[in-house]
Amino acid sequence: MPRHFLLLAAVLLVPSAQAETAPLTTAPFQTAPTQATPTQATPTQATPTSLRSPQARMVDGYLAYGQFKMGRYAQAFEIWQRLAAEGDADAAFQLGVMLEDGRGQPADLVQALGYYQQASNAGSRRAAHRLAALYATGAPGLPADPTLSRHYRALAEAGD
Repeated sequence: MPRHFLLLAAVLLVPSAQAETAPLTTAPFQTAPTQATPTQATPTQATPTSLRSPQARMVDGYLAYGQFKMGRYAQAFEIWQRLAAEGDADAAFQLGVMLEDGRGQPADLVQALGYYQQASNAGSRRAAHRLAALYATGAPGLPADPTLSRHYRALAEAGD
């Protein structure tokens, strides 16, 4: 059995003093996507500490990725939005990708840039690379900015 499944099973089955008590907002094994209305995306200020355990946030990240891969974009967006509000850089990056590509939400480059910047500020090298690429070539409604491109490229390359 792959190691990540064992880890996920251990997190779900082993009781913890910090275990998440709130129920999941998205059923992980739905047979059809719900008709949920996507919420307006807005980058949020990251909260440096979360009341939820790291294990609960990790499980939610896996759940969101699974929803995304199955085409349940509204559910993935909702979970990643909550995680991004808790300071999760990967969740903010994924929201930027969804908004840039128009998955589950109308494409909105301005909001995507906000999430990419939030993720980059939280240490996401992938977000910094994406910002560097966008500012290097520009995009519809976004003029090229070589100075910003170099700035984000340096951030991306400075990581470990």
